[in-house]
Amino acid sequence: MKKTLLILFSVLTISNVFSQDVDDKFRVHSLSLGIGAPRSSKISLGLGANMDLAFSKGKHLFKFMAGGASELSFNLFGNKSIRDSFEEYSIMYGRAFEVKKWLSFDFFGGLGYANIKYNLDTSNGFDDEFKSIKTVGFPLQLRIRFITSRLFSIGMEQNVNVNSISTLSRTGGFIQFSF
Repeated sequence: MKKTLLILFSVLTISNVFSQDVDDKFRVHSLSLGIGAPRSSKISLGLGANMDLAFSKGKHLFKFMAGGASELSFNLFGNKSIRDSFEEYSIMYGRAFEVKKWLSFDFFGGLGYANIKYNLDTSNGFDDEFKSIKTVGFPLQLRIRFITSRLFSIGMEQNVNVNSISTLSRTGGFIQFSF
């Protein structure tokens, strides 16, 4: 509920700040889904995914992103256990630089929240004793986007969340639906 109120407050604040400009309208820009291989300086991670919703005001882009990753372990008896994982929520500002009609470089930076969980038992990794650390971070994102049509793009992205616990990064691909 707090996350929903924070997002709603942020959208209303941003739209109110820019409501005085007549030339450019504040509008929904795109929805993106990404998948990739995360890395961390302190924990091991499996497969990661993220989703973001971007708004535009002229050439300025504002993005809400949610992402995470998890490492699963399986033993011989069929039990599975989530060993290490993280989730992050970010609010970012950025710009898209169109090099050609079919190629764009997108840069974003902002403020985020990260929840990092890791297994405390290192002997077999199948115990349910976890430590969870919550922290504020500074997310950065670089995208190389191939514009296939007016409504659809694909590309590669690098996400980094710099925080006090563990620098989290994820490299992978994404698809973007533009509005």
